[in-house]
Amino acid sequence: KDSFWGSLVLFRSVIGFQYGAMDVLMVTISETLPGNSTLNLAFLYLSLGFGSFLGPVAGGRSPTLKQSQLNGIFGMILNFTGIAFMGVTNTLVDKLWVVCLFNIMRASGGKICGVNGRIILNRLAEDHMMGRVMALDYI
Repeated sequence: KDSFWGSLVLFRSVIGFQYGAMDVLMVTISETLPGNSTLNLAFLYLSLGFGSFLGPVAGGRSPTLKQSQLNGIFGMILNFTGIAFMGVTNTLVDKLWVVCLFNIMRASGGKICGVNGRIILNRLAEDHMMGRVMALDYI
C-alpha cells in the first residue's frame, strides 16, 4: 500500500519555505529593481495574490490520493522553478514584469502544494479525529 504521509510532509515543508523566506526576499528584490521600491513591492505582492488565486483554480480537482500526490509534486516543481528564476531574472534581466511572472509561478505552485496537501490530510485522517487534525494543520 502506498504511504502518502511522506508527500504530505514534503508539501508542508515547501509551504514553510515559500512563506518563511520569500516574504523577506521580496522586499530585497523590490529594492534592487530600478524604480520606486514601494511600487515594485506592491506589484510583487499583487503578482503573489494573482498566483495564489490562479494555482488552485488551474490545478484542478484531485479525485484520488494518487492524483493529489501528483498534483502536489507538480506544484512543488512550479514553486522551486519560480523561486530559482526569480533570483536569476532579478540579477540578469532586472525587469519587474519578468520577476512578477516568476512570482506568479512560485505562488501558484505553492498553493497547489497547499491545497493538495490538505486534500491528502483530509482523506487520511479518521472521522473522529478530523477536527483536531485540521486544527493542528492551521497552527
